[in-house]
Amino acid sequence: MSIGKNWVWFIAFDQSPLVEQAGIVASVLRIVHIAIKSMAPTTGDYERLPGVWAAIDDVESLRATPLVVAVLMNRTVTNSTSKFRELMSDEGHTVLSTTIPRREPIA
Repeated sequence: MSIGKNWVWFIAFDQSPLVEQAGIVASVLRIVHIAIKSMAPTTGDYERLPGVWAAIDDVESLRATPLVVAVLMNRTVTNSTSKFRELMSDEGHTVLSTTIPRREPIA
């Protein structure tokens, strides 16, 4: 099976692999077309984002094309994302309008 030009490769990732498996994350970020960073609307998750942006910046010069990056808000409750959405948008980051709500039975 060959992989044609029309395939889009993407990664959805969380913070932990950036520390524990930085080399693997960097290799993946070099070849994917789209990276989606999941983030809960909490101060802790927001404060960890600079590490994500730094990892992406580190591989950007090694890529043939710019990486498309977006943030997907997860574990959300009604009206919980506006503060963080505004902060990230003001910083020039793309935040998807779709969110993944928090499920109380799982939480």
